[in-house]
Amino acid sequence: MPRLPVPTGAHAVGTSVFRWVDTAREEPATASVADRRNLIVQAWYPSLVSATGRPMRYMDGLGRLPSRVAAIPRAILNHYGRVDPHAIEDAAVSFGVAPWPVIVFSPGYGASRAFYASLPSDLASRGFIVLSIDHPYEGAITQLVDGQLVTPIERFLPNDPDRIQYMIQQTTVRVADVRAVLDNIGNTATFGVLANRMDRHRIAAVGHSFGGAASVAVAAMIDRVHAAANIDGTMYGALPDNALAQPFLLIESDRTETQHGQLFLKGTARLLARLGGPGYRDQIERANHYSFTDASLLLSPPARWMASLFLGGARGTGATVRLTNDLLVAFLAGSREKAETQLNGVASRHAGLRRMPGSAAGH
Repeated sequence: MPRLPVPTGAHAVGTSVFRWVDTAREEPATASVADRRNLIVQAWYPSLVSATGRPMRYMDGLGRLPSRVAAIPRAILNHYGRVDPHAIEDAAVSFGVAPWPVIVFSPGYGASRAFYASLPSDLASRGFIVLSIDHPYEGAITQLVDGQLVTPIERFLPNDPDRIQYMIQQTTVRVADVRAVLDNIGNTATFGVLANRMDRHRIAAVGHSFGGAASVAVAAMIDRVHAAANIDGTMYGALPDNALAQPFLLIESDRTETQHGQLFLKGTARLLARLGGPGYRDQIERANHYSFTDASLLLSPPARWMASLFLGGARGTGATVRLTNDLLVAFLAGSREKAETQLNGVASRHAGLRRMPGSAAGH
């Protein structure tokens, strides 16, 4: 069975899944105008070491999945109930600090939140509440409020061969999802007792790939977000032309492994040139685009070893996630001076981390 990396922080990890319907929004992916947008959020948070309960199930819908999910056969996935995400379901939240900073995390295009368990569980062990979002009808598999399992519905636009206009349109959907989650931070009707442990004055938007691009869009449009981080995400349309006022961190995979396209490179340059706040840029050598996910861990040996060559990069998922979270924790340390000191400290501890020029407002 896949073995996920053990969280490295000082705290035990609890997790809870929240689902609700946004009655004010139509579901853009389906044909019925009566369908409303479902919101699915998995919270990862610092828990009491003494907390007891059942281990979290790795993904929704086990035992009733479609024949394939993200190209992985159902026969394999149905065994994932034995995967240990190193988190206790609905465990009591720790009162170690009052309250915990919040990270709203958006996954890559077509990916379910489950495929990122390693990253948020480790961040929670280090003292963050991470709200990991599923985007219905875009993620590989999503369980709605009524229990229905839904798979992607892609409505590509005519005369859009590169699908850039489609991705711009999907960015709008993503931002609306994140905004709805932000609106409910601190709301006990939505998040129960966990709501009182969320620090509404320390909220960061973070995402991988398309989720990273969405984090830029969220920061540009919503000033309640105090920092943003894009992990290897390509930005579409006019998004790179925003002058973000918040601190911004770009984490890149190794360009020689990922072979970033011109859309990524030019968009990144445009965004960094226009930042209004501190900007930081770090490239992780020997990591590829999928190294930030659980993808290379989802198969058993020897298939896992073969998959790791293509999906986990030479550095591997565990090492890449730990370094990524070292960067995120340093970036979110507080003041600009403290963030820069801690980011430089991360670079001194890790071989193969390239600190690159950020914005003129940053360094």
